[in-house]
Amino acid sequence: MRFRHTKFGQVVRYQVVHPLLGLLVHGLYYLGTCMPVDFASNLGGFMGRRLGPSLGKKSHKRAEKNLRLCFPEKSDKEINTILGDMWEHIGRVGGEFPVLAKITKQDRIKIVGQDLIMESWTEGRPTLFFSGHMGNWELAPALGQRWDMDMVAIYQPPTNRFIDRLTKKIRLNIGLTIVPRGPDAVDKAFRKLKNGGTLAFLADQRRTGGELVPFFGHPAKTIVTLGQIAMRFNCQVYPVRIVRTKGANFELRCYPAFEFQPSGDRKKDALEYMELVNILYEGWIREFPEQWLWPHRRWR
Repeated sequence: MRFRHTKFGQVVRYQVVHPLLGLLVHGLYYLGTCMPVDFASNLGGFMGRRLGPSLGKKSHKRAEKNLRLCFPEKSDKEINTILGDMWEHIGRVGGEFPVLAKITKQDRIKIVGQDLIMESWTEGRPTLFFSGHMGNWELAPALGQRWDMDMVAIYQPPTNRFIDRLTKKIRLNIGLTIVPRGPDAVDKAFRKLKNGGTLAFLADQRRTGGELVPFFGHPAKTIVTLGQIAMRFNCQVYPVRIVRTKGANFELRCYPAFEFQPSGDRKKDALEYMELVNILYEGWIREFPEQWLWPHRRWR
Protein backbone atom coordinates (compact mmCIF):
# COMPACT_ATOMS: atom_id res chain seq x y z
CA MET A 1 0.00 0.00 0.00
CA ARG A 2 1.36 3.41 -0.90
CA PHE A 3 2.17 5.71 2.03
CA ARG A 4 -0.36 8.36 0.98
CA HIS A 5 -3.18 5.77 1.13
CA THR A 6 -2.37 4.72 4.70
CA LYS A 7 -4.22 6.33 7.61
CA PHE A 8 -1.03 8.04 8.79
CA GLY A 9 -0.28 9.21 5.26
CA GLN A 10 -3.74 10.76 4.99
CA VAL A 11 -3.23 12.58 8.30
CA VAL A 12 0.13 13.94 7.13
CA ARG A 13 -1.36 15.08 3.85
CA TYR A 14 -4.32 16.78 5.57
CA GLN A 15 -2.40 18.39 8.45
CA VAL A 16 0.96 19.17 6.79
CA VAL A 17 0.95 18.95 2.99
CA HIS A 18 -2.39 20.70 2.42
CA PRO A 19 -1.57 23.75 4.60
CA LEU A 20 1.85 24.14 2.97
CA LEU A 21 0.40 23.82 -0.53
CA GLY A 22 -2.40 26.20 0.44
CA LEU A 23 0.16 28.73 1.68
CA LEU A 24 2.08 28.46 -1.60
CA VAL A 25 -1.07 28.92 -3.71
CA HIS A 26 -2.22 31.88 -1.60
CA GLY A 27 1.21 33.46 -1.98
CA LEU A 28 1.17 33.03 -5.76
CA TYR A 29 -2.39 34.34 -5.89
CA TYR A 30 -1.63 37.52 -3.96
CA LEU A 31 1.51 38.03 -6.03
CA GLY A 32 -0.66 37.72 -9.14
CA THR A 33 -3.15 40.30 -7.89
CA CYS A 34 -0.35 42.89 -7.97
CA MET A 35 0.25 42.33 -11.68
CA PRO A 36 -1.42 44.29 -14.49
CA VAL A 37 -4.02 42.17 -16.29
CA ASP A 38 -2.16 41.92 -19.60
CA PHE A 39 1.12 41.01 -17.90
CA ALA A 40 -0.53 38.27 -15.82
CA SER A 41 -2.32 36.83 -18.87
CA ASN A 42 0.76 36.99 -21.11
CA LEU A 43 2.98 35.43 -18.44
CA GLY A 44 0.49 32.61 -17.90
CA GLY A 45 0.22 32.03 -21.64
CA PHE A 46 4.00 31.93 -22.04
CA MET A 47 4.39 29.45 -19.20
CA GLY A 48 1.51 27.32 -20.46
CA ARG A 49 2.88 27.03 -23.98
CA ARG A 50 6.44 26.33 -22.81
CA LEU A 51 5.77 24.04 -19.85
CA GLY A 52 2.32 22.53 -20.39
CA PRO A 53 3.25 19.73 -22.82
CA SER A 54 6.22 18.59 -20.73
CA LEU A 55 4.75 18.94 -17.23
CA GLY A 56 1.41 17.48 -18.28
CA LYS A 57 2.57 14.65 -20.54
CA LYS A 58 -0.46 12.44 -19.88
CA SER A 59 -2.82 15.35 -20.42
CA HIS A 60 -1.00 16.28 -23.63
CA LYS A 61 -1.29 12.76 -25.00
CA ARG A 62 -4.97 12.59 -24.06
CA ALA A 63 -5.63 15.96 -25.70
CA GLU A 64 -3.88 14.83 -28.88
CA LYS A 65 -5.86 11.59 -28.91
CA ASN A 66 -9.14 13.47 -28.45
CA LEU A 67 -8.30 15.95 -31.21
CA ARG A 68 -7.50 13.17 -33.67
CA LEU A 69 -10.76 11.42 -32.74
CA CYS A 70 -12.84 14.56 -33.32
CA PHE A 71 -10.90 16.03 -36.27
CA PRO A 72 -9.69 13.06 -38.34
CA GLU A 73 -9.46 15.36 -41.35
CA LYS A 74 -6.79 17.60 -39.79
CA SER A 75 -3.09 17.15 -40.55
CA ASP A 76 -0.39 16.54 -37.94
CA LYS A 77 0.68 20.17 -38.32
CA GLU A 78 -2.85 21.44 -37.65
CA ILE A 79 -3.24 19.17 -34.62
CA ASN A 80 0.10 20.34 -33.17
CA THR A 81 -0.84 23.98 -33.75
CA ILE A 82 -4.11 23.52 -31.85
CA LEU A 83 -2.28 21.74 -29.01
CA GLY A 84 0.24 24.55 -28.65
CA ASP A 85 -2.45 27.22 -28.73
CA MET A 86 -4.52 25.21 -26.22
CA TRP A 87 -1.67 25.10 -23.71
CA GLU A 88 -1.14 28.84 -24.10
CA HIS A 89 -4.84 29.37 -23.54
CA ILE A 90 -4.88 27.17 -20.41
CA GLY A 91 -1.86 29.10 -19.12
CA ARG A 92 -3.67 32.38 -19.70
CA VAL A 93 -6.71 31.15 -17.78
CA GLY A 94 -4.44 30.30 -14.84
CA GLY A 95 -2.59 33.60 -15.06
CA GLU A 96 -5.87 35.51 -15.15
CA PHE A 97 -7.34 33.80 -12.07
CA PRO A 98 -5.86 36.31 -9.58
CA VAL A 99 -7.01 39.28 -11.70
CA LEU A 100 -10.57 38.16 -12.57
CA ALA A 101 -12.07 41.05 -10.61
CA LYS A 102 -9.84 43.52 -12.49
CA ILE A 103 -10.94 42.05 -15.83
CA THR A 104 -14.61 42.50 -14.99
CA LYS A 105 -14.02 46.11 -13.86
CA GLN A 106 -11.84 47.17 -16.82
CA ASP A 107 -14.46 46.78 -19.52
CA ARG A 108 -12.61 43.86 -21.10
CA ILE A 109 -15.77 41.78 -21.59
CA LYS A 110 -18.07 42.77 -24.42
CA ILE A 111 -21.52 41.25 -24.01
CA VAL A 112 -22.98 40.27 -27.37
CA GLY A 113 -26.58 39.26 -28.05
CA GLN A 114 -28.12 40.01 -24.67
CA ASP A 115 -31.25 41.16 -26.52
CA LEU A 116 -31.71 37.50 -27.56
CA ILE A 117 -32.21 36.71 -23.90
CA MET A 118 -34.27 39.73 -22.96
CA GLU A 119 -36.82 39.19 -25.73
CA SER A 120 -37.98 35.92 -24.12
CA TRP A 121 -37.04 36.57 -20.49
CA THR A 122 -39.76 36.08 -17.87
CA GLU A 123 -39.10 37.71 -14.51
CA GLY A 124 -39.48 35.32 -11.57
CA ARG A 125 -39.39 32.14 -13.64
CA PRO A 126 -36.78 29.47 -12.76
CA THR A 127 -33.74 30.07 -14.96
CA LEU A 128 -30.72 28.03 -16.05
CA PHE A 129 -27.65 29.37 -17.81
CA PHE A 130 -25.24 26.85 -19.25
CA SER A 131 -21.81 27.30 -20.73
CA GLY A 132 -18.66 25.23 -21.21
CA HIS A 133 -14.96 25.23 -20.42
CA MET A 134 -14.23 27.61 -23.28
CA GLY A 135 -12.57 31.02 -23.36
CA ASN A 136 -12.04 31.95 -19.73
CA TRP A 137 -15.13 30.22 -18.34
CA GLU A 138 -14.54 31.81 -14.93
CA LEU A 139 -15.82 35.08 -16.43
CA ALA A 140 -19.23 33.77 -17.48
CA PRO A 141 -20.84 35.12 -14.24
CA ALA A 142 -20.10 38.61 -15.58
CA LEU A 143 -23.55 38.43 -17.17
CA GLY A 144 -25.18 37.87 -13.80
CA GLN A 145 -23.13 40.69 -12.33
CA ARG A 146 -24.17 43.03 -15.15
CA TRP A 147 -27.85 42.19 -14.59
CA ASP A 148 -27.57 42.07 -10.78
CA MET A 149 -28.59 38.40 -10.64
CA ASP A 150 -28.13 36.18 -7.60
CA MET A 151 -26.55 33.30 -9.51
CA VAL A 152 -25.57 29.98 -7.92
CA ALA A 153 -23.45 27.17 -9.36
CA ILE A 154 -22.77 23.66 -8.07
CA TYR A 155 -19.09 22.72 -8.26
CA GLN A 156 -16.66 19.94 -7.42
CA PRO A 157 -14.52 21.35 -4.58
CA PRO A 158 -10.74 20.84 -4.50
CA THR A 159 -9.57 18.29 -1.92
CA ASN A 160 -7.40 20.99 -0.35
CA ARG A 161 -9.65 23.02 1.98
CA PHE A 162 -7.38 26.08 1.86
CA ILE A 163 -7.47 26.24 -1.93
CA ASP A 164 -11.21 25.66 -1.81
CA ARG A 165 -11.74 28.71 0.42
CA LEU A 166 -9.66 30.87 -1.89
CA THR A 167 -11.58 29.63 -4.95
CA LYS A 168 -14.93 30.46 -3.36
CA LYS A 169 -13.72 33.93 -2.38
CA ILE A 170 -12.50 34.73 -5.89
CA ARG A 171 -15.71 33.55 -7.56
CA LEU A 172 -17.89 35.39 -5.06
CA ASN A 173 -16.00 38.60 -5.92
CA ILE A 174 -17.13 38.30 -9.55
CA GLY A 175 -20.76 37.66 -8.72
CA LEU A 176 -21.05 33.86 -8.45
CA THR A 177 -22.09 31.93 -5.35
CA ILE A 178 -20.83 28.35 -5.49
CA VAL A 179 -21.95 25.38 -3.41
CA PRO A 180 -20.05 22.06 -3.24
CA ARG A 181 -21.49 19.07 -5.06
CA GLY A 182 -23.60 16.77 -2.88
CA PRO A 183 -27.10 16.26 -1.42
CA ASP A 184 -27.08 19.65 0.35
CA ALA A 185 -26.20 21.39 -2.89
CA VAL A 186 -29.04 19.69 -4.73
CA ASP A 187 -31.51 20.71 -2.01
CA LYS A 188 -30.30 24.30 -2.12
CA ALA A 189 -30.47 24.38 -5.92
CA PHE A 190 -34.00 22.99 -5.96
CA ARG A 191 -35.18 25.49 -3.34
CA LYS A 192 -33.67 28.31 -5.36
CA LEU A 193 -35.41 27.23 -8.55
CA LYS A 194 -38.75 26.79 -6.79
CA ASN A 195 -38.43 30.43 -5.73
CA GLY A 196 -37.70 31.56 -9.29
CA GLY A 197 -33.91 31.68 -8.85
CA THR A 198 -31.03 31.23 -11.27
CA LEU A 199 -28.52 28.38 -11.59
CA ALA A 200 -25.37 28.20 -13.71
CA PHE A 201 -24.03 24.99 -15.29
CA LEU A 202 -20.86 23.90 -17.04
CA ALA A 203 -22.15 20.76 -18.72
CA ASP A 204 -19.28 19.79 -21.04
CA GLN A 205 -17.28 17.64 -18.62
CA ARG A 206 -17.32 13.90 -18.10
CA ARG A 207 -18.53 12.79 -14.69
CA THR A 208 -18.66 9.35 -13.11
CA GLY A 209 -22.13 7.90 -13.57
CA GLY A 210 -22.98 9.86 -16.70
CA GLU A 211 -24.92 8.50 -19.66
CA LEU A 212 -23.49 7.78 -23.10
CA VAL A 213 -24.58 10.59 -25.43
CA PRO A 214 -23.17 11.30 -28.92
CA PHE A 215 -20.51 14.02 -28.99
CA PHE A 216 -18.47 14.68 -32.14
CA GLY A 217 -20.04 11.52 -33.54
CA HIS A 218 -18.79 9.27 -30.73
CA PRO A 219 -20.46 8.07 -27.49
CA ALA A 220 -19.31 10.25 -24.60
CA LYS A 221 -20.10 10.05 -20.91
CA THR A 222 -22.44 12.96 -20.26
CA ILE A 223 -24.16 14.18 -17.11
CA VAL A 224 -27.85 14.64 -17.90
CA THR A 225 -28.64 16.77 -14.83
CA LEU A 226 -29.06 19.93 -16.90
CA GLY A 227 -31.87 18.42 -18.95
CA GLN A 228 -33.50 16.74 -15.96
CA ILE A 229 -33.64 19.95 -13.92
CA ALA A 230 -34.72 22.09 -16.86
CA MET A 231 -37.73 19.87 -17.53
CA ARG A 232 -38.59 19.20 -13.89
CA PHE A 233 -38.90 22.91 -13.02
CA ASN A 234 -40.01 24.16 -16.46
CA CYS A 235 -37.00 26.47 -16.56
CA GLN A 236 -36.14 29.07 -19.12
CA VAL A 237 -32.72 27.93 -20.35
CA TYR A 238 -30.09 30.12 -22.02
CA PRO A 239 -26.75 29.07 -23.53
CA VAL A 240 -23.88 31.55 -23.07
CA ARG A 241 -20.18 31.28 -23.78
CA ILE A 242 -17.01 33.28 -23.25
CA VAL A 243 -14.76 33.73 -26.30
CA ARG A 244 -11.23 35.04 -25.97
CA THR A 245 -10.85 37.67 -28.69
CA LYS A 246 -7.29 38.88 -28.08
CA GLY A 247 -5.07 38.47 -25.05
CA ALA A 248 -7.10 39.23 -21.94
CA ASN A 249 -10.10 40.59 -23.84
CA PHE A 250 -13.33 38.64 -24.29
CA GLU A 251 -16.82 38.44 -25.69
CA LEU A 252 -19.64 36.98 -23.65
CA ARG A 253 -21.94 35.66 -26.35
CA CYS A 254 -25.62 35.12 -25.51
CA TYR A 255 -27.98 32.86 -27.44
CA PRO A 256 -31.77 32.50 -27.74
CA ALA A 257 -33.66 30.39 -25.22
CA PHE A 258 -32.88 26.69 -25.57
CA GLU A 259 -36.07 24.99 -26.73
CA PHE A 260 -37.03 21.35 -26.15
CA GLN A 261 -40.39 19.58 -26.32
CA PRO A 262 -40.49 16.65 -23.86
CA SER A 263 -42.34 13.48 -24.83
CA GLY A 264 -43.11 12.38 -21.27
CA ASP A 265 -40.49 9.62 -21.21
CA ARG A 266 -38.13 11.16 -18.66
CA LYS A 267 -35.05 9.05 -19.36
CA LYS A 268 -35.39 9.32 -23.13
CA ASP A 269 -36.08 13.05 -22.93
CA ALA A 270 -33.02 13.70 -20.73
CA LEU A 271 -30.75 11.88 -23.21
CA GLU A 272 -32.21 13.71 -26.20
CA TYR A 273 -31.96 17.02 -24.36
CA MET A 274 -28.26 16.51 -23.72
CA GLU A 275 -27.68 15.32 -27.26
CA LEU A 276 -28.91 18.72 -28.45
CA VAL A 277 -26.69 20.43 -25.87
CA ASN A 278 -23.69 18.43 -27.12
CA ILE A 279 -24.46 19.46 -30.71
CA LEU A 280 -24.37 23.09 -29.61
CA TYR A 281 -21.09 22.54 -27.76
CA GLU A 282 -19.59 20.87 -30.81
CA GLY A 283 -20.36 23.90 -32.97
CA TRP A 284 -18.75 26.21 -30.44
CA ILE A 285 -15.65 24.02 -30.14
CA ARG A 286 -15.20 23.68 -33.89
CA GLU A 287 -15.13 27.48 -34.18
CA PHE A 288 -12.31 27.89 -31.64
CA PRO A 289 -10.86 24.42 -30.91
CA GLU A 290 -7.83 25.87 -29.11
CA GLN A 291 -10.11 27.44 -26.48
CA TRP A 292 -11.53 24.17 -25.16
CA LEU A 293 -10.01 21.81 -22.58
CA TRP A 294 -9.10 18.84 -24.77
CA PRO A 295 -7.46 16.89 -21.91
CA HIS A 296 -10.97 16.13 -20.58
CA ARG A 297 -11.77 12.40 -20.39
CA ARG A 298 -14.90 12.71 -22.50
CA TRP A 299 -14.32 9.56 -24.56
CA ARG A 300 -13.08 6.25 -23.12
